[in-house]
Amino acid sequence: MLLVALVAALLHSPPGQAQTQTFSEDFHTSTYMDAAHTTAHWDTSSGLLKLPPTEPIASHYLGRGGYSPAVYVPETGRAYCLSSAIYEYDPQRNITTPLDYSGPRPHDYFVAAAYASAAGRIYLFGGWDRCPFFEPCPPQKNIYEFDPVARTTTILATELPYGLDSATAAYVPSTNKVYIFGGRTPDRLSAEILEFDVATHSLQVLSVSLPTARWAASAAYVPDTNRIYIFGGYNVDDVTLDEILAFDPSTKQLSLLQARLPVGLHKSAVAYVPRAERVFLFGGERPGGLPSKLVLTFDAVAETIEETPYTLPGDGAWDAAAIYAPESDWLALLGGDTFGGWPKQYAGILRLRWNGSSFTEWDTFLPEPTDTIGAVYVPEENKAYLFGSGRAEIRQFDINTSIVYTMSATLPVTSTDPGVVWVPAEHLAYIFDRSGIYTYDPNSDTLTTMTAQLPTSFDPRVVAYAPPRNAIYLFDSADGSGAILRYNLDDGTLITLGAHLLPPRRGAYAVYVPNWNLIFIMGGWGYQISSYLDDIWVFDVARETLTRQQRLLMPLPGVYKASVRMPTANNIYLFGGWGGWSETYAFGFPNIWHFDTTPIRHLVTHALPAPLGGATIVWASAEDRLYAFGGRYKRGVTRLSADSIQRFDWGHSEHGIALSTCINSNGADILRATLTVDQKLNGGTVDYFLSNNGGGSWEPVTPGVEHTFAAPGSDLRWQAVLNGDGIETPMVGQLTIYWSGEEPTATPTATYAPTHTPTATKPVHTVYLPIIQRLVPR
Repeated sequence: MLLVALVAALLHSPPGQAQTQTFSEDFHTSTYMDAAHTTAHWDTSSGLLKLPPTEPIASHYLGRGGYSPAVYVPETGRAYCLSSAIYEYDPQRNITTPLDYSGPRPHDYFVAAAYASAAGRIYLFGGWDRCPFFEPCPPQKNIYEFDPVARTTTILATELPYGLDSATAAYVPSTNKVYIFGGRTPDRLSAEILEFDVATHSLQVLSVSLPTARWAASAAYVPDTNRIYIFGGYNVDDVTLDEILAFDPSTKQLSLLQARLPVGLHKSAVAYVPRAERVFLFGGERPGGLPSKLVLTFDAVAETIEETPYTLPGDGAWDAAAIYAPESDWLALLGGDTFGGWPKQYAGILRLRWNGSSFTEWDTFLPEPTDTIGAVYVPEENKAYLFGSGRAEIRQFDINTSIVYTMSATLPVTSTDPGVVWVPAEHLAYIFDRSGIYTYDPNSDTLTTMTAQLPTSFDPRVVAYAPPRNAIYLFDSADGSGAILRYNLDDGTLITLGAHLLPPRRGAYAVYVPNWNLIFIMGGWGYQISSYLDDIWVFDVARETLTRQQRLLMPLPGVYKASVRMPTANNIYLFGGWGGWSETYAFGFPNIWHFDTTPIRHLVTHALPAPLGGATIVWASAEDRLYAFGGRYKRGVTRLSADSIQRFDWGHSEHGIALSTCINSNGADILRATLTVDQKLNGGTVDYFLSNNGGGSWEPVTPGVEHTFAAPGSDLRWQAVLNGDGIETPMVGQLTIYWSGEEPTATPTATYAPTHTPTATKPVHTVYLPIIQRLVPR
């Protein structure tokens, strides 16, 4: 509040005398941009100055796969998914990122891990790697120590008494020891309990052992009862156990509880929530080798277990990891494997809160698997809105928190695969469905039905917005004439054009490129030839004519929808796709295709984590990231829809310059000026310059410090030079300049504090919401 007050005082009492004048730039318009000399990205949609995005550098399922544990560290506020590649998960921001660390590489799979708070270290026990030709290697004896602050790994001199994988571990603060239960050795299953002393790094095998040998059990330590609880597991007779064991570290006694799991489970994810005095169990593998959808709660005081009325999305999961972050009160389920999902790794993070009797928030999965969504991005809110998927509901995906909400407004009928565009000038989403044309206002959460009617049987799923015409173009996806319509936003009229797509096609890609005032239409399903298409057409918006590109084809014939134009460039990216050379053997495409429209040519740039088609994608300009929703994939000959949300991170140029035009209008001499900025450097730098002679000479300035020019001048302009590392970009959210034509009577000072935080980095405010349909009551 003090910083805000200081800035408010500065704004109302600018430095200098009464003649001081003020200019402020928030980058939401390009009125004062010197377009001929600006190479930085002046992003009017998000109101940010930043470096231009270049190429995709990483993709995430907002989660991770199975086989490795996750451990939460309160000192860093992060969880760590531990294998040879270590991922850091921020439960508050719901972001998972690969972690750069130094030291030897831990083992790849089935490691047991625990965080020892007294030492501030995570200890990893055993595991195994893949040998050449993807044959499993024997379990290993190594014990690793990982320092999450220094980000280093060390192999301890102490080893396990035998190679071990698929054990489970828990740390007890009162004894400063880690206990390791069961697991697989090179020649048997283990029933032993190992005790690792964190202070001395010594290890011993306890005299007490598990009732039967087992692997892939789950364990959680409960301070209130000073017991470690071990749930389920898989025994030597290939039986999935329903047992719950309690181990007392002070007496070294083990007991079998009367309470039993409702079904045998192993590879369940567990986490203890102290304020609830409950251990939560998610999924697991049940008898028959199938994933479980169960969400269970174990009352640690009464030592009873209950099946909640909630289930995991999709087919459930095993080999996931669960953590609880008390600072943000998030209970998070990370990754895992699933029998029926795509890919085999459970694609997402399920983030939950427990209010004492029910879950109140969850996220990062679509409410249902689908490859028939239309989506738009609203930069002012940093949110995406989803329409279709065979439902009337409208859904909101909050990019700041990765939570999916269901809105109050609904479409009048169920909608499948509508065409959807965002019109910034009107702050409205336009939805084109077979049933009608609608607008959706995200500010008021209201839907309005427009008067214009689509022709009978017209399929409007392929649309593109052309601002110079203030019109939306619709390309018919029905089996018919291949008609093209223009919807005029000025008067709400619908015009049928003379141009037609030949042959008629379903589900082409359509992308508008502003620099050329052209819409590119690529591929689709050709009705007349009953095959996927690989041709590329260009629609001239000014002339409203259609031209087929000669000797230029898509890399693979197919459909559709996940396409985007890169800002500040003429490049089109296609993400995946669905098609091939026949409908019977169609498949998802594993590539990101890059189309350079100057000249028109295609380039294969990156591979997707797995083949996918039919997703819908939005460009989140406030973050320079892409988010893809749902999609179609294939398991064997079966075609399935995905409920995953993917995030694609983009690299950036290393250098960019932004220049303004003249910002003063009265022609009076300017002797001194003060520049203040709201910026987030993200590891980069921004250098600022002012000129009072129209750019004839530039003088470096320091934000918040008054600058006196070398000579009087009457044409004031500013310049910003942005420098990054090729990955992150510095961001400038607002720039303000105060100037005066008088000599200072004393050396003034200016207090600078940012008052505007770029949307991509604003803090997340926790809001407890009613249940919306993410975990589905059974």
